[in-house]
Amino acid sequence: MKKQIVAALLLIVCFACKQESDNSEKKSDVKTEQHMAFDKVKWGVKNDAAYAYRDKMLYDLIENRKVRQLKKEEIVALLGEPDRTDSLFLFYTILQKRMFLFPLHTKSMVIKLKENDSVEWIKMHE
Repeated sequence: MKKQIVAALLLIVCFACKQESDNSEKKSDVKTEQHMAFDKVKWGVKNDAAYAYRDKMLYDLIENRKVRQLKKEEIVALLGEPDRTDSLFLFYTILQKRMFLFPLHTKSMVIKLKENDSVEWIKMHE
């Protein structure tokens, strides 16, 4: 009887470990589907009040060294007019969840400029 219980527990542990490795493979597939390279045309695509592709392109823009070397006017030419500006900051709306007219959650890309209009940093803000 003890051997059967031990065998059953061992079998359960083996199946549990297999399921965990299957899930980690699925998570890595999802991660690659969640990111995409920056595309100027897709960046501007807007369905209703939401941008369709910006959330997927955000990582590429934040990590892109070429974008960090641009001046303000070049950034605006590439990304379009920012949704909001504040002295040396450019704000681009990435994602916004709303309840009726009220925003519940907003994800933005913030670009801080230096006095000479070059990029100091690019960050994501939620």
